[in-house]
Amino acid sequence: AIHPIADYPNVVRWLKTCENELPGYEKANAPGNKIFHEELKKALA
Repeated sequence: AIHPIADYPNVVRWLKTCENELPGYEKANAPGNKIFHEELKKALA
């Protein structure tokens, strides 16, 4: 089962910290995140 990330506030906070403070985070993670979300939507359709 897939659980909404909002159910895990510490994880949400940690991810936001990574996005805001790690140099290159967006460049390194955005392409993979996009692919993951697209595939997940297909799987759940």
